Amino acid sequence: QPAASRQSLARSARVGFLSTVAYLTIHYILQIAAQTLGYQFHPNYADPFLNETVVTIPIIAIVMAPIAEEVIFRGGLLGGIRGITNRIPLIGQYWIPATLSSLVFTAAHETSDPVLFASRFVGSMIMSYAFHAEGYTGSIFTHAFLNGLFVLPIILQATLPPLLAGLCTMAIAPISLILACDAYEKTSAEAPQKKSGQLVRYELSGKQALGLAATLMAGFLLLLADLGWIIGALGWIL
Repeated sequence: QPAASRQSLARSARVGFLSTVAYLTIHYILQIAAQTLGYQFHPNYADPFLNETVVTIPIIAIVMAPIAEEVIFRGGLLGGIRGITNRIPLIGQYWIPATLSSLVFTAAHETSDPVLFASRFVGSMIMSYAFHAEGYTGSIFTHAFLNGLFVLPIILQATLPPLLAGLCTMAIAPISLILACDAYEKTSAEAPQKKSGQLVRYELSGKQALGLAATLMAGFLLLLADLGWIIGALGWIL
């Protein structure tokens, strides 16, 4: 690694946003295609934020869940499998660990509907790629942006007049595409630096990992007694 190499948290954020927009495009195309063909999504889907407030929803969805789940599923599960399969040519570094860990991740979130299972699986594979390419910051940003764009309409509807909330919700997609194009241009411009080793992925320090663990512990004590927060906190500490 050259002495002049630098880390870029901004790049991780851009990669995360691009990954999010790519997944959401696939997700909605899949949903529209299924509905066009007359597919009926399962009626017993439970909104995970049904009992949360407009204040706690973004904290849990955008902060707590990405911090906990990425260390559990990407760092722990994917990383553990990769430690076993990384010597397998071509598919051992990414495809095998990403596929196996994504099956577990998806099953933990969706088991009732095969179309939604497939969609979530694609999302997990994309987050796994962000982790493979950019490390924890890449997958955490992807997870956070993804959850954020999913819950943003809920927040808008709860805080704005109906007409304004509807207009803002409709603006989410075009604004996201504009931002994604900008992120793509900047990320592409950095490609030569990335290839030469002048630009490297952002590595979290020990203090930052402890800070993430403390965040999860505070969330467990103050917001939601979710076992995942405790497991995630232990993951950052260990």
